[in-house]
Amino acid sequence: MTDVLRPEWKALPSGGHEWTVPDGWGQGRACFGGLVVASMFSLSKQVCSRPLRTIQANFLAPVRPGSALADLTVLRDGRSTTVTEVRLRQEDRVAATAILTFVEPRTHSRSVEGEAAPSWSEPDPKRLMPYIEGLTPEFTQHFEYHFAEGGFPYSGQKEAHIGGFIRFRDREETDTEAQIALLDAWPCPTITVLDGFAPSSTVTWTIHLLEAITPGYARFRYRSVHARDGFSTSVGTMWRSDGRMVAYSEQTVAVFDGASD
Repeated sequence: MTDVLRPEWKALPSGGHEWTVPDGWGQGRACFGGLVVASMFSLSKQVCSRPLRTIQANFLAPVRPGSALADLTVLRDGRSTTVTEVRLRQEDRVAATAILTFVEPRTHSRSVEGEAAPSWSEPDPKRLMPYIEGLTPEFTQHFEYHFAEGGFPYSGQKEAHIGGFIRFRDREETDTEAQIALLDAWPCPTITVLDGFAPSSTVTWTIHLLEAITPGYARFRYRSVHARDGFSTSVGTMWRSDGRMVAYSEQTVAVFDGASD
């Protein structure tokens, strides 16, 4: 998993970079978006060593296993902020883009503490979401989910919110790539109110990385603030094992319930 989350991008003589999208991380027709964005961050690290603060990503076409090409551009490199752009291409079309903002920490600045962590008890094995090959998304085999509120996808809930504990299934991962992947691992809350399967696909994703994660379970609370006309906007907050808020996420997701396309 370490190599998957931090892939080696091969510089091409003609310009740009190449990455081989791995098998085993499927999400419907596409590769898991958290892995795609983590790889774009990994490429940007070649030109910037500052801490990552924000990513604004757009998913334009399914990213599938196999060769992917990327162009990396430094849009700004100032005294305290560096901004890069990554454009990922497959089959001669742009499949995903990301604007990444890196910041230099400023000392003596005023602090505002983040939202307090939910007061959930320890993870409940009875609310562990199982991995069922052929039924649950392929990428979920790499994560361990313990639901603490809300319900499983397609369970006909009355409210579109979920939350619980999450970690990687096989090992501890505490770097930025791992934090990006953990943020995208939970399903869109809107699909929990559906009483039958419907495909869904992320259109845009913005994340704010506030502090580093630590070993152990992270807590994540995710709720849909609006859903209509086949599109859902959902916001999520992550806390690390000691209860400190470490990330904030917002996604626009297309939900194809009853749609002809």
